[in-house]
This record gives sequence, structure tokens and C-alpha cells, in this order.
Amino acid sequence: MAKEYLTEENYERGKRKIRLIALMVLVAGLLIGGGLIGTGIAIKVSNEKDVTSKEETNDELASLKAQQNAEFRANGLSEKYYKIGNKIDSLEEKVQNSRHGDSKYVPLFMFGGFALISSLMVSGAIYMITKQREIVAFQAQQIRPVAKEGIEKATPTIAKAGATIAKEMGPAYGAVAKEVAKGIKEGLKDEEKKEKKK
Repeated sequence: MAKEYLTEENYERGKRKIRLIALMVLVAGLLIGGGLIGTGIAIKVSNEKDVTSKEETNDELASLKAQQNAEFRANGLSEKYYKIGNKIDSLEEKVQNSRHGDSKYVPLFMFGGFALISSLMVSGAIYMITKQREIVAFQAQQIRPVAKEGIEKATPTIAKAGATIAKEMGPAYGAVAKEVAKGIKEGLKDEEKKEKKK
């Protein structure tokens, strides 16, 4: 016996597989998108903590620059002057790097949001495949009463038109049928006469 593919069991099994795929896409999107957004939040929080250290760094920079100026006035380009300059350079580099860190979390938010929204859309579309039978049944239930009502209203009109045609055209068709039958009879008689002559 040939294996049947169109059974309710196979339909339900396929439906479960498609739902599982939709769920996996959703979970993957939530993990990826949530992870990116979480990383962005962590970077933003650490940058906000750095705001207080930036203020402290700016105060320290101002103090070091004042010390460097005082050292230059007192001793000129001394070794201490250059050591203070090196500290100022390292602090300014630190401030510059922290300014670039402020915008690092924005792309993470964007990509995370895109991953979340797209996974919701894709998994929703996949899930809707499993609901097609119910959707088609619902549409049929909505259309059937309207179609039935239209047929019920059109039936008397069609029947009346048919009766009118039969009443008015019937005699004409009957006359044509009589003439055709008469022609056939005469044609048969002519054939019989020809055969008798032979």
C-alpha cells in the first residue's frame, strides 16, 4: 500500500515543526537583540560613571597645568616641567578616548532593536503559515452566507427569465422543429424513390 502524505497526522506534525521554527527564530532574535542592547546599556552606564571621573580629571588637568606654568617660571624647561607635561598628555589622551566611548553604545542599540523587530516579524510570518487553514475556513464562513443569499435572490429572476423565453420563443422553435422534421421526411422519401429506380 502506498504511503499517504495528505493525512491529518502529517498535517499536525508539519504544523508543530513550523511552530517550533518560528519559536526558534523568535528566541534567537531575542537573545541577539537583547544581548546587543544589554551590552549597549552596560557601556552607557560605565560611561555615565566616568562622567564624575572626567570632572575629576579636568580638575587634575587644570591643577597640573598650573603647576607646569609655575615650574616654567621658576626653573624654565626643567626635568620636573617635562614630567608634568607627560602627565598632562596622558590625562588629555584619557579624556579624548572617553569622549569617543560615549557613542559606542548607539550602534548596539540600533542593531539590537533591528534584531528584535525583524525576529518578531519573521517568526510571526512563519507562525501565520500554521494558521492558514483556519484563516481560509474563516473566510469561507464569511463568504458562504453572502453567496447563498445572492443565489437565492437571483434564482427567481433567472427562472422567470427562462419561463419568458420558453413562452415567447417556444412556438417559434416548435415551427422550426416541424419544418426540420418535414425536410427530413421528404429527404428520406426522395432517397427511397432513387433506390427503387435503380
